[in-house]
Amino acid sequence: MQTTLSRLVRFGLHIYGIWPYAPSTLLFRLYWIMMLSTAQVFQYGYVIVNIHMDDFSQFMDGVSSAMASSLLYIKLVLLWTNQRTFFDLLQMMSADWQDHITSRYNSRVMTKTANIAHRASRWIIGLQIGSVVTYSAGVLAANIDNPERVEPYKRELILKMALPFNISTNSIYLAVQGVQFYHLFFVGCGITIINSLLVTLSLNAPNAAAILVKSVLFYITMNLEAFIYCLSGEYLSAKSKMIGNAAYDSLWYDFPAKESRIILFVIIRSQKRLTITSAKIMDLCLERFTSVVKASASYLSLLLAMY
Repeated sequence: MQTTLSRLVRFGLHIYGIWPYAPSTLLFRLYWIMMLSTAQVFQYGYVIVNIHMDDFSQFMDGVSSAMASSLLYIKLVLLWTNQRTFFDLLQMMSADWQDHITSRYNSRVMTKTANIAHRASRWIIGLQIGSVVTYSAGVLAANIDNPERVEPYKRELILKMALPFNISTNSIYLAVQGVQFYHLFFVGCGITIINSLLVTLSLNAPNAAAILVKSVLFYITMNLEAFIYCLSGEYLSAKSKMIGNAAYDSLWYDFPAKESRIILFVIIRSQKRLTITSAKIMDLCLERFTSVVKASASYLSLLLAMY
């Protein structure tokens, strides 16, 4: 079946059990049902247990990651239950390709459309993989730089979960982090595979390229202001953290006792980071910007899939 879908998207559709009537479809669907259901229990368990926690930004981080998995779950179920409709779409795309391939001009147009769809798919998937890797690296870096998180049970996890066991050793912590990275990676890939599918289907519509360009430019423009605020907040937080490090690295032990106590107060005060907040609800940082963009893209793709 020849369509404008790239090989990467078709491979992803097989992996997530979306490709209709494939021999391995049922097996993959059972796997994703078990994996996503288990993760959702732990994620929403964290949300329920920590609903009254003082650090609201951490709570919202747990909510956003849980909802991202929920959105993937919903979209997969919608595509699974409508596999007949999806199969008909694939048949129509294949027939449309065969009808236009006989003409040189139409063949050139179809090939150009397919190339645009393939590039868009690679960009979407690549950006999502990059965001997952940088987000996970940021969590690990925060654990390394924070002296209060020396013990494994005090370290931050990539995904906020209420696990049924204690993380008492480094080996357990590394195992949990590895499983969570694996889960987050494939959740992100699943979201982008579906988004790439929607982009490919949209490119088969009339004036699709112009509509796509206008939508992308509008989306980038609307998010640029939020990115600037988050970048400023990240810079301010990093600089405030550097104040404490600089005070600690100074020759405070050579100072008089009175001045040494002042240095101590500076270090204590610097532990409370200076941040830019959104109505004092959450800190504005690059990690928060990534979560917002990921969630908004998921909501948009869900609306497109439903309507």
